[in-house]
Amino acid sequence: RFTTGHQRRRPTSPPPSETAMAHNYTTAHASAAAADGALSHESLPDIGQKNFDSALVLALVASVVEQYKVRVGFLALESITELRLKARCGLDLKTAKMESIAHHSISRPLPIIIEDTHDHERLQQDSFVNQAPFIRFAATAPLILAPGCCVGALCIMDPEPRKQVTLQDCEPLCQIANRIMDVYRAAEVADVSAVTIASLAVLPVLIDEDEDAAEAASPQQWASADKAHMSSLVAVRE
Repeated sequence: RFTTGHQRRRPTSPPPSETAMAHNYTTAHASAAAADGALSHESLPDIGQKNFDSALVLALVASVVEQYKVRVGFLALESITELRLKARCGLDLKTAKMESIAHHSISRPLPIIIEDTHDHERLQQDSFVNQAPFIRFAATAPLILAPGCCVGALCIMDPEPRKQVTLQDCEPLCQIANRIMDVYRAAEVADVSAVTIASLAVLPVLIDEDEDAAEAASPQQWASADKAHMSSLVAVRE
């Protein structure tokens, strides 16, 4: 059984039951690809992905591995051509193909559950399935950077299949995924703040020495600061 929670419905229809949200693997992925879903997929720049390498993120992934008693856990971050695997527990692979079971491909912010990969012929060519760690069970929760923007997934996997895994069973998985994104956003704010402070520190020196040189240098000094901080820097400069 493959559960995604992906279900297009009319505005007047009642909420779909959990049974109604269970789909065949191939059908669900084909529908998701064509649907006008609320969740788009984007790639983080390399400099942004480094914040998923922290000890706290690794500890959160390890905690979900322990909670679900699985062999493997990791983050799968989307890039233009592949998935980059971070905070790996029980896994040596560092990258995976975009079409692998680690890719959170549905267009709704809900978990994907694959109870047994051997029930789906399409998955037999997946490198997670046909070579070590020979995955049978997999579940992924989306890493949502902002409303409508998914940058990857928190994945748990195991060589043993599991039956009757519900969406409710995956609520803790989704909660940990959200917590990981909170950690990521906090690290991003800290990085930007450090750049802002450094820019402000050199600014008086530049202006004292040569105002024209300051005007020329300041865009370079502030190139890595985000737009929200740029306006405050200009205000301070003036």
